[in-house]
Amino acid sequence: MIRLIDINKNFGEKNILKNFNLSLPSTGLFLLVGPSGVGKTTLLKIISLQENIDSGKILFNDNEVNSSTHSLFENNFTFIDQDFSLFNQLNVKEFISFLLNYYKKSYNFNELLSKVNLNSHYLDKKICELSKGETERIAFLNAIISDKPVIILDEPTSNLDPNNTELIEKLIIELKKDHLLLVSTHKDELLIKESDGIIDFNNLSNINFGSVTTNG
Repeated sequence: MIRLIDINKNFGEKNILKNFNLSLPSTGLFLLVGPSGVGKTTLLKIISLQENIDSGKILFNDNEVNSSTHSLFENNFTFIDQDFSLFNQLNVKEFISFLLNYYKKSYNFNELLSKVNLNSHYLDKKICELSKGETERIAFLNAIISDKPVIILDEPTSNLDPNNTELIEKLIIELKKDHLLLVSTHKDELLIKESDGIIDFNNLSNINFGSVTTNG
């Protein structure tokens, strides 16, 4: 489904990716691991066409694409990161309603909240009033509701306690059956165990996780 060919990316004099190649199939769970600041988020944004590259090619279903291909992102990618400030003044009910209207989906509010270990008492709370862990769980609803082919999660459990970490991990593992998931992480042992491939920024090299032309 996705191929990165000879990708180069620099920020000033700092080289993030050098002649980097990556092949990803249409489904599965693939992790980006490594310390903060090494380029995990940058690679996720490059893959999801939110970050320009200095040189190289990005192929999606064998067609070359770039960060100006906005319709491709809208139709195929869900990207969830740590920045939730855009929705701070919405309450949880308003946020879920926005997602349902945007993606033209229908879900029961309480059913959605229960998936991430929350209840109806949160519906009237503003996003800015939630803890970081609660915000992460509310943000994850975007992945469930959108149901896009490619779901990209940047540190989705970084502020969660062990019980809620396991909850989100199990939801991710369930989603990987029918979606391509790319997740940056550094502590999720269950995800590492259940992953279909790991991009290790401590030993970054060219990676092929399987054919990208079948079922693409």
